Amino acid sequence: MSAPGAAPVRLKPLSVVPEGDDEVLVGDPASGTFVTIPAVGGVVIAALQRGASVEEAAAEAEAFAGEPVNVPSFVETLGELGFLASDDADGDDGGDAAEPVRTAPIQARRWMTGVRPELVRPFFGRVAWACYAACLLYALAVFALRPGLLPDPAVDAFPFDDIGLSALAWLPFVWFAAASHECGHWLGARALGIQTRFGVDRRLWMLVFETDLTQLWTLPAAGATARCWPAWPWTPSCWPCCSPAGC
Repeated sequence: MSAPGAAPVRLKPLSVVPEGDDEVLVGDPASGTFVTIPAVGGVVIAALQRGASVEEAAAEAEAFAGEPVNVPSFVETLGELGFLASDDADGDDGGDAAEPVRTAPIQARRWMTGVRPELVRPFFGRVAWACYAACLLYALAVFALRPGLLPDPAVDAFPFDDIGLSALAWLPFVWFAAASHECGHWLGARALGIQTRFGVDRRLWMLVFETDLTQLWTLPAAGATARCWPAWPWTPSCWPCCSPAGC
């Protein structure tokens, strides 16, 4: 009979990304659940992923922190977060293929792949960005040399005499632009080798399209800029209004 704490703890395939010197971002990419914990928790998880027992992980954690660490309680917390694999799960993926957490009323139930990363990666490389910049500079030069080509919102935004009818006429174009923008996020995510989900929601009375980029947190430095940049080349109209809050 094995001693208490000697049996290894089975974890799901978790990602552990350093967040500075004192914290790590731990998450289950399959469910889209991510939490920030002290760095010593990352030491425990790394030990458990290697197959260490709770006692062995506690010893490593104590050596790292310089004081005893309550690893059994930490393991219980991992279980509450859904980060532990079930005892009857088979295969290398730890079983328990949990569905991602729903973040929109209408949303795909599974993560999307579809396009191989090597096919879309050139569209986000240096050569591609140089082409996008050249197109932007060309457009600015044309407007500078031919000011008459600049759109006049008071005229161009209202093709009909009725303002309401004009607003309705714009809706299909707005929805198409929004969907194209989210496709840009999807392609950018595929270039990084991660999966996404499409969703449909609303902001007050406005219909909005969303791309779940939660799996970006499995990559180092997955901050606000990384959340926005994949869609920029495909929807230049979002450049001036994109903020660290996300797109």
